[in-house]
Amino acid sequence: MSNTGDPVNPSVEEVQLRLREAVERYRQAVVASHPDIVPELVEGQTIEEIDASLEVARAAYQRTVERARQSSVQSLPASNPARSASPPADVRSAPAIAKIAWALGRRRG
Repeated sequence: MSNTGDPVNPSVEEVQLRLREAVERYRQAVVASHPDIVPELVEGQTIEEIDASLEVARAAYQRTVERARQSSVQSLPASNPARSASPPADVRSAPAIAKIAWALGRRRG
C-alpha cells in the first residue's frame, strides 16, 4: 500500500526529500546571513555538517582578506602617485588606487 501524496502519512522517500530541501534552505540562509565567508565552502547533508563547514568557510575568507591586504600593501608605489606628473610605468599592472590617484592629481594640477 503506497502513501504517495498523503500529507498525513508521507512515504520515507517524501520525508527524505523534504529533509534534503530543508537542509538546502538552511544552507542558503546561512550563506545569506554571513557575508564574511566563502559561500562555496558551506556544504553538507545535515545541519551539523553545514554548521561545521561554516567555520571552514569563515577561516578561508579571513585568510583571503589577509592575503589581499598584504598584497595591496606590497604593491603600493614608493612615491605619492597623486603628486607625480607622469602616469605609473605600466598602467595595466598598476594598482587601481595608483591609477585613480594619478588621474585625480592630473585634474587638480
